[in-house]
This record gives sequence, structure tokens and C-alpha cells, in this order.
Amino acid sequence: MTNILILTEVQEAMRARYKAMLLEQFPQLKINVVGHHNDVGPYIADTDILLCFSPPMADHVVRDAPKLKWIQALGTGVDNIIDLPSLGQEVLVTNVRGIHGAPVSEATIAYMLSLARDMPRSVRAQENSKWERWPSALLSGKTVGI
Repeated sequence: MTNILILTEVQEAMRARYKAMLLEQFPQLKINVVGHHNDVGPYIADTDILLCFSPPMADHVVRDAPKLKWIQALGTGVDNIIDLPSLGQEVLVTNVRGIHGAPVSEATIAYMLSLARDMPRSVRAQENSKWERWPSALLSGKTVGI
């Protein structure tokens, strides 16, 4: 049986959702879930696959995982994983590169519109029951630098 450990500091409900979704597709897996690298102790020695975001990683996680074959980063950055001194070359490290393109692009457009129209000011005025008018900028003709 393949043992998976999900290590992520997201809310408990989200961790449970990750586990449920995986078990729905792969009921043969044994999945444990922890919210912090200090909590891996009871599970790490038997872990074959680790799912995690790189920031909560710590060297003892890979050092104490003799069966570890694969680390799946739940984000795009893996620098805090591949830089761990105890990470062996036999451990495959992968990420989810590419899945954030559309959400980040759309959020960027939303933020640009929000700032051009001074939406924070509008929200504050609404909270204070004030009707204010001010000129808003247009994005038309503007250049975005990346």
C-alpha cells in the first residue's frame, strides 16, 4: 500500500478536502494529513509520497523519511524543498507549474481595474453611507510591464 502524507498549513477543512478528493480517485491509498512539519513524526517513516507547499518544509521531514520516493509540491516553487540538505537524489520532486496562469492573470486584471477606479475608496464611502464622485482612470491606452 502506498502511503501519502499531506503536509500543508492551510485550514483543516481544506486539508480534509485534499484527502477526500484523493481517496475518491485512489481508494487504495493510505493518506495522512498534518498541518505543520513538527507533526509529521507518527507518519513520516512510512511515507512514500509527500504532498506539500514548500514553505512549511524542514530538513527533518526528508531526513526521517527512508521510504520517500516522491515529493509533489502544491505550488510552483520548489526551492525550499530541493535545497534541503538531507534530500536524496533518488527522491523525485515535482510541482504544479502552469495551473495558476489563468487565476493569477484574472486577479491581476481585477486589481488593475480596482486601482484605476479607486475601488477601495468606493468601498470606504459605501461603508460610511457617503455618495462621492471622483474621476476614474481608464486602462485603455496604458501599458503593462511584466
